[in-house]
Amino acid sequence: MKIYNRYTKDIIFKCKKETVKEVIIEAIKSKADLFGADLSEADLSGANLSGANLSKADLSWANLSGARLCDTEFNKTKIIFRNKIVEVNFTEVK
Repeated sequence: MKIYNRYTKDIIFKCKKETVKEVIIEAIKSKADLFGADLSEADLSGANLSGANLSKADLSWANLSGARLCDTEFNKTKIIFRNKIVEVNFTEVK
């Protein structure tokens, strides 16, 4: 399975895992840069995304319920908020 850049459609990361969640977790463990990743509609519920660079990633319609986001970088990251696609920037959360 592969993770693509949402702008260039280049492959950012690939491995032999069977679900998007498993591929993302493997990419984070491998310290892959997920900048600009197309993760739209991915089921990432309960996934440990800590430390990932998800800047400019597309997480629209992705399920992030229960996901661990400690030290995850969000800069111009697309998400769904109140049924609208918006870009978010989290630089410091207290």
